[in-house]
Amino acid sequence: MKFQRQAKILELVDRFEIETQEELTDHLRALGYNTTQATVSRDIKELRLIKSLSAETGKYKYTAASAGAADSFTTRLRNIFRECVTEIDAAQNMVVIKTLPGLGQAAAMAIDAMRASDVVGTLGGDDTVFAVMRDNDSAARFCQQARDILKYTGEDAAMLQLLHIENIAVIEQADIELEDGLTVLSGETGAGKSIVIDSIGAVLGRRVSRDLVRSGAHKGFVSAVFTGLSPALTALLDELALSGDEPDTLHIQRQITADGKSTCRVNMKPVAASVLRQLAPYLIDIHGQNDGQKLLDEQHHIDYLDGYAGNEALLEEYRPKYQALLALRREITALETGEQERLQRIDMLAFHKEEIEQAALQPDEDEILAQRKAYFDHAGKIAGALGEARLALSGDDEVGGACALLDQAADALAGLKEVSDAFDGLAEQAEEVRLLAADLRDSVSGRSDNLDFSPAEREWVEQRLDLIYRLKQKYGGTLAEIASYHDKI
Repeated sequence: MKFQRQAKILELVDRFEIETQEELTDHLRALGYNTTQATVSRDIKELRLIKSLSAETGKYKYTAASAGAADSFTTRLRNIFRECVTEIDAAQNMVVIKTLPGLGQAAAMAIDAMRASDVVGTLGGDDTVFAVMRDNDSAARFCQQARDILKYTGEDAAMLQLLHIENIAVIEQADIELEDGLTVLSGETGAGKSIVIDSIGAVLGRRVSRDLVRSGAHKGFVSAVFTGLSPALTALLDELALSGDEPDTLHIQRQITADGKSTCRVNMKPVAASVLRQLAPYLIDIHGQNDGQKLLDEQHHIDYLDGYAGNEALLEEYRPKYQALLALRREITALETGEQERLQRIDMLAFHKEEIEQAALQPDEDEILAQRKAYFDHAGKIAGALGEARLALSGDDEVGGACALLDQAADALAGLKEVSDAFDGLAEQAEEVRLLAADLRDSVSGRSDNLDFSPAEREWVEQRLDLIYRLKQKYGGTLAEIASYHDKI
């Protein structure tokens, strides 16, 4: 999938004046590639595309680097070809090329983009490419050139020499040393093959979790040693100030703790995981088992049909019109969305206004209702206190109350007036206290008799306070703010 996409990018930037990364992404999507701008950005770096001034439009467009542009294109195309192809042979003027499953189209695109003069045309399938040459000699010559490409190890390919794994999943410790050529790791389910891939992903800056750390261990550790660094990777390391003591060797280490934290190092220098992701495109490509299923993906079938029908001229005329149609549709959608949002806003404000009006809030109503609720909340305490005070003042059938005792005291002191004027003051005080106690008794009795603890009123007060609370949450912290919001609608 990656090789096919990059081959198509090389073709697009050569045929169209593409000014932005977004425009390149749109082109790819229009051709059926389900890709993101992040992926396209990585492809641009790998393909070493730069922006140069167009002589025709006076605008900047994507193209290959001005120095050795053709060599850069050819080198990348050869890399794509080499990573796809497994076998090549010729029969008269027909060359038959075998590829990894699902990568026949990528190899065919690479051959087409190379624009070899001997190639008349190609037909790519799932794992086979048929290339028609001008004559038998051209076929033999192309086979030899292709075999040379397959043998070429090149300075652009970094080599993973050593992978060291500690306390990752079920692996306590393992060292995997790799040599030139194909290495196959085989084993039954659960043997740990996917752990190796996860470990490689860790040194490439992929997201990791604490679940990757071996059970019972405090931390896991992965390190990788790469050799044969490409000039582009070496330049990037120099730019990031990450070059090591060995100019042709790269050391990457990553430690994952049991609490999910990780630390990364490049050539013994601490870096963020994002730096590892920046280096990853120059190191390793990881392909899943479904990468070869493009032929089964319906979104790519139109590409095969167009390629077989030879509709290139028609597509050239169609694509700009289709892009204009998409732009118009986006504009219409934006307008429709704006109108829809405006109508939704009107409906919402109308609802807010109606809700506030139906509440019919009164000034200071929340404070008055809060006091009434407090009264209901303490109803039992109020009734008990009034009953106790009433008993103390009035008494009952068995015990006389304070008022009765004060009546006796006042009568006794009043009788002393006839004996001596010296007791007049005491008699007057006793009479005053008796009258005050009688007034207090009557007031307590009246309040006690008139207690009103209506359950219906209590429920109404609580519902009303709940309504006011919800309105405050939505429209303002006070009744005044709610009223102000209503006036603004």
